[in-house]
Amino acid sequence: MDNKEVNRYAQAHRLLQVYDELNEGKTISSQMYKESYGLTYKTYDRDVEFFKNYYCEKNNYENPDKILIDEGNKRYHLEKGYRGFFSEEEALAISKILLESRAFCKEEKDELLSKIMELVADEDKALVKKIIARENLYYVPPRHGKHLMPAIRSLSEYIKDHRLIEIDYSNQELPV
Repeated sequence: MDNKEVNRYAQAHRLLQVYDELNEGKTISSQMYKESYGLTYKTYDRDVEFFKNYYCEKNNYENPDKILIDEGNKRYHLEKGYRGFFSEEEALAISKILLESRAFCKEEKDELLSKIMELVADEDKALVKKIIARENLYYVPPRHGKHLMPAIRSLSEYIKDHRLIEIDYSNQELPV
């Protein structure tokens, strides 16, 4: 590989890394660029312009993800038009509903909370995790101990196919 190819590879690798970071909700700073990639502010400005143009073209101005720039601090981040990550409030609301429903066994509840946390923007994760952990301390799983996800899927299929569903309900203490 000659020097030109190495530079093109390094540029592509850098842009893909930054793309991933933007989509994870991270803020990119000029200082981070200098430290991580050994680049100039001019290269940083070119890359910011590249991402601004990329997101404008990608979304065709219909549902625009856009790069927001803080000129004073030389930082930028991606604001998703469709809000790809849960906000702090959204994650807490969904988690609260999940925990208060007491519908799921511990394994299913933990799996769902973990997936919710994956969809929280990085800057909100610490607080959301702390609040959910506190709420999770008081979680009392249902006594039946059964996994409900397969049953929910089956019921959904029955409903989709307009099939008759017969449910036998029994109380833990007394059969109904």
